[in-house]
Amino acid sequence: MRRFATLALALAAAAPAAAQLSPHLRSAFDGPQGFLLTKAEKAAWEKVASDEEAERFLALFWARRDPDLATPENEFRQDFEQRVAAANKLFSYAGIRGALSARGKVLILLGMCDKRMDLEAGGKRGQDRFERFGPRGYAYVESGAVQIWEYQPHRFPSLKAREPIHVVFRERNPNAGDFELLIEKRVNMQTLRLLEEAPEGFIRHPDLTEPPTVSR
Repeated sequence: MRRFATLALALAAAAPAAAQLSPHLRSAFDGPQGFLLTKAEKAAWEKVASDEEAERFLALFWARRDPDLATPENEFRQDFEQRVAAANKLFSYAGIRGALSARGKVLILLGMCDKRMDLEAGGKRGQDRFERFGPRGYAYVESGAVQIWEYQPHRFPSLKAREPIHVVFRERNPNAGDFELLIEKRVNMQTLRLLEEAPEGFIRHPDLTEPPTVSR
């Protein structure tokens, strides 16, 4: 019996700190909000061990992204919530929230594209402007449709790109709406880099260590 008691204590000590939080706080970053976490914040969140610490973490999390700490509104959070709502409305499928889909994540982190091109499943080849995406330009797709989002290069100066940036999605199953990022033949390499960099780019106040006292 003593051995089992010792084992139980050891397992409890090894449990993640977040397991001690109230359910609504423990799951704070399980949804699209989790896309915004930087690597440092992910590590810090794993060490949060009480509801009080979690609430302080969340307050500071949003404040560090707030364009103007002197006002009660957090314009960044408002924009984020609008993007989440748009993604849920536009991209939900088969019980999957649109904000958690591949297209939803790109919309939330990179914003609305400047131009969108749709290629139907089984469509005929002949669209030369898509040739650089593969030997057939993915203009002819047997398994599902292709959707290409185009962004102007000035929106992402870190890439130092001169030509428009294309994000290519492919439907896994015809007419299912289950689009995924295409990564064959190194397609979407720029996109993956932008998605990785985006959380750091949202930080406006990196040195902020205490949540603001402005009434919100």
